[in-house]
Amino acid sequence: MKIGMIFPGYGSQFVGMAKDVYDESRIMQEYFEQASHCLDTNFIKLCFASSDVELSKMHNAYTSLFLVSSSLSAVLAEKGIVPNVVTGYNVGQFAAMHAAKGLTFADGLYILSKFTKFAQETLEKKELAMIRIKGCSTQELELLIKQIAQDEVAIAVYEMPNQHIISGPMNPVYACMQHAKTLTGVKIEEIPVEFGIHTAVMEPAIEQFKMYLEKVDFKDIDVPVISNINSQAMQSGISLKHEAMHQSAKPLNWVSSLQELHTCDLLLSVGPGTMLVDMAKQLYPNKKIMAIQKLADVQELKNYIEEQEQPIEPQPVEQKEQNVGL
Repeated sequence: MKIGMIFPGYGSQFVGMAKDVYDESRIMQEYFEQASHCLDTNFIKLCFASSDVELSKMHNAYTSLFLVSSSLSAVLAEKGIVPNVVTGYNVGQFAAMHAAKGLTFADGLYILSKFTKFAQETLEKKELAMIRIKGCSTQELELLIKQIAQDEVAIAVYEMPNQHIISGPMNPVYACMQHAKTLTGVKIEEIPVEFGIHTAVMEPAIEQFKMYLEKVDFKDIDVPVISNINSQAMQSGISLKHEAMHQSAKPLNWVSSLQELHTCDLLLSVGPGTMLVDMAKQLYPNKKIMAIQKLADVQELKNYIEEQEQPIEPQPVEQKEQNVGL
């Protein structure tokens, strides 16, 4: 059975995520202890007893999502459930790299703590906005942006064939939003800029981030990571480092990343939330797709894999009576 693992990004976090797994799993507890030590942060309090407002702050959300998703993949690995291919949405890509053994947990925490500092500083200097638009094709949305905002607004995330996120300066983005509202069947959702601008606006943050990222050793891997930038399968440490450095300033092509998992028999969204499961089900209505975020999910997955691996017993062939003539 070929298993694909996908890891959620910003917006999936919530207070209490994976708490019941933490209570029962020593390996997850060790991840929390290491994270708290590395960043001098009480992640138990942050993830399980803070507030949605506190957890949604960029630094807290990115590091907490990396922690929870990475530790959940370690819980699965402890039970012998390992991926054949991985990818992650936005910050989830770092958890994907860790699950594929291309990035150590400590290094992932380190670079995310640095990146979020520079990214937040960049975002605070500009009045930016992000809008999710559902029910509009890529071609229709590109035309709308060209007519209303020209080069000021860009598609930041290609989520589904008819679902995108646009980002840019606040006024042009809102102008696009008002025009999109007049289109039949279109739904609009404003989302926080911490989601990830994914345009050249983030280049100043990358320039500051680069010197810290260069210190991190990304390893060559056997399990491929599907790129958010070009949907290629990455297995060299060099390609993983390039992805980590540039993905925040490039459009995130999530739908293409998902399409590269078409050969998988089982898709697992490892981490909080169900957004990625819902997207995957749109593309693959006949595949087995599961969210792994609670203890019951882990047990259900284990039971499912055991059922699939049971040999099929041959059915006895009925013998027909033969009339023998004398």
